[in-house]
Amino acid sequence: MSFGTLTNPFFSEAGEDVSNITLILSNVFGLITIGAGILLLAQLVMGGFQYASSGGDSKAVEAAQKKIVNAVIGLVIVVGAYFIVGIIERVLGIKILKGAVIPTP
Repeated sequence: MSFGTLTNPFFSEAGEDVSNITLILSNVFGLITIGAGILLLAQLVMGGFQYASSGGDSKAVEAAQKKIVNAVIGLVIVVGAYFIVGIIERVLGIKILKGAVIPTP
């Protein structure tokens, strides 16, 4: 009984060699972006909860606001990195952001 196949994220659909650096960079960059998005969401939720439960304490409100601002700054950095990689792709004529290959059953 087979439930589907798993593919190695470092190999393309055509079975390219693992030494293909652009494919590796694309997959690593995608994983980092997903991780950053998850961390952003967690920081925003924790900052919002901290802000809502501060009870008027000025130090707690300030800490919550700082957490939310830092999360937004992180988002700007990640989005900026995506744009910079896009510019590098166009200038050098290489494809870095190929997108992850998601195995389907």
